[in-house]
Amino acid sequence: MSEGERRTAASLDEIFTPEVLEVLRTLPTASEGLREALSGLAEMQEYGMLRVLIEISEFLATLKTSFTAEMMSEYTGWAVRGVEFLDDALQAGAGDLAGSAVSALRAAREARAELKEPLTPMGALRMLWDPEVREGMTFFLLFFKALGRELARSRRGEGAPSSGHSA
Repeated sequence: MSEGERRTAASLDEIFTPEVLEVLRTLPTASEGLREALSGLAEMQEYGMLRVLIEISEFLATLKTSFTAEMMSEYTGWAVRGVEFLDDALQAGAGDLAGSAVSALRAAREARAELKEPLTPMGALRMLWDPEVREGMTFFLLFFKALGRELARSRRGEGAPSSGHSA
């Protein structure tokens, strides 16, 4: 055996350790899954997603090491209060109101697009006799009255009425 052949054999012995040989033995049964995984990784790399995933994992690792138990408790409290607020709003009909507001906004845009020019002051006054206009104005006037009451209560330091949730 020549010197070159001996060096090649030694290099192969270093490369093909028992662990590497074991992996090579499992390749035929795992090859389809590996091909799919490598194809997916290649696609992610092509679109820059792999870099994004790496950055996200680095960010999460940084967050994990920088958050204290006290901070987590505080943030969890904020999240719970936020969910309670949303629950109260939905129970009070905010979801239906928001849907109605979006529908009304669309209808108003369509109606405005059909007008050649803005309403005149007399046209605006005539609209006050429209039952739908009066219904909407009544709702908003009652809303503003209740909002004023809540703002006054808040200024006096009374806080908002109980929502039924315990904080």
